[in-house]
Amino acid sequence: MSQIIFKQIFDSWAGMALARASRIQDKLNSNELKSDGPIWKHATPVLNCFKRALEIDGSNLSLWIEYGTMSYALHSFASRQLKQWKSELPPEVVQQMESRRDSMLETAKHCFTSASQCEGDGDEEEWLIHYMLGKIAEKQKQPPVVYLLHYKQAGHFLHEEAARYPKKIHYHNPPELAMEALEVYFRLHASILKLVGKRDSGVDAELLVTFMKEAAEGPFARGEEKNTPKIIEKEKLCMADEDSHSSAGTVPGPGTSLPSSSGPGLTSPPYTATPVDHDYVKCKKTRQQATPDVSGEYFTVAIKIMSSQIALYE
Repeated sequence: MSQIIFKQIFDSWAGMALARASRIQDKLNSNELKSDGPIWKHATPVLNCFKRALEIDGSNLSLWIEYGTMSYALHSFASRQLKQWKSELPPEVVQQMESRRDSMLETAKHCFTSASQCEGDGDEEEWLIHYMLGKIAEKQKQPPVVYLLHYKQAGHFLHEEAARYPKKIHYHNPPELAMEALEVYFRLHASILKLVGKRDSGVDAELLVTFMKEAAEGPFARGEEKNTPKIIEKEKLCMADEDSHSSAGTVPGPGTSLPSSSGPGLTSPPYTATPVDHDYVKCKKTRQQATPDVSGEYFTVAIKIMSSQIALYE
């Protein structure tokens, strides 16, 4: 009896946190905010709900990720507000916003670090945890090797999850984890370019070249996709789900979609490119993948150019 009550209490706190977080995320993505007051007014109860739920059950991997994602979104919002209005705000308001920005980043770090210590059903979220820890480490100006290794690990786990590497990505219907793989690959090189552009970065040039060379010779650059049993099982489950709907005489009409394995109530809407939109639908229909045709020559030339640029700063 006590376990039932315990579960219901956790579900209540978690449900309130996720529902309210979704509303705040919609406001952040709307780009119609004229003041940050309403956001922080509604954000405080959301963060408290997440915190209370995880105090009850600290082993819930998905909730740690949602909590961390929400915290990072609020950090990004505070950073944008500061960049845009800092010169026009009084010093006490600027100090308050800087405090919010830094505290949300620290909370996000705690969440994703806790998520990395949870025992999940598999490695499906490992890439996201490493990717977010890398972004947080870069924001906190930690040693470059720390966040570059996180980005590298994120790419590794995406490959293990059988990410697709097509020559072209269709915006409204991207292949399995193709957009995510591109984002991680871009982030790695963008971070290296920032370091090269800083004369006083003090970063070992050979370290940067090593990371670029490994990326240029990796599966993403070569377009070598991995067909694992895990992705095949996902496709079989989707096909079986479609067959069950057909046999029951229910045909999805316009505007509807088949249930996915991501969780109850989730559908497959068109992809929206937002920095914190990590609710990726795991279950997709079987489709023919485009044959990648990525040449390694571009990456070889890029490494040579980067090496020559790095030599100028030594």
